[in-house]
Amino acid sequence: MSQIQTLVETSHWSVFILVAGFISSGLAVLYFKSILAFLIEIILLVALVGLSSSLSAVVIISVMQIVYSLFLAYRLMEAIHYNYMLILEKTNKAPTDLTQKGSGIRSSFL
Repeated sequence: MSQIQTLVETSHWSVFILVAGFISSGLAVLYFKSILAFLIEIILLVALVGLSSSLSAVVIISVMQIVYSLFLAYRLMEAIHYNYMLILEKTNKAPTDLTQKGSGIRSSFL
């Protein structure tokens, strides 16, 4: 707990990075159902807290965390768009592109 307090005291923006990390890990587990994405997120969070004494390491890991969170958000938006297009196809409001070869079910969006 003292390492997290040290991290927050040295860089005030790290709280937002930690929150983004927790949200991304929730996305990885609950929505994408990907253990690998969750492990990557946990490694980034542990590295952020563990290397809190070095400011350059915190900045590098924070940038990696932001990029990874943006990647997961992009994939989430892509999954939402895919689901919307699938619903349009199944209600005959769009031409059949996704369901032409099968049911349109994807196992993973990552």
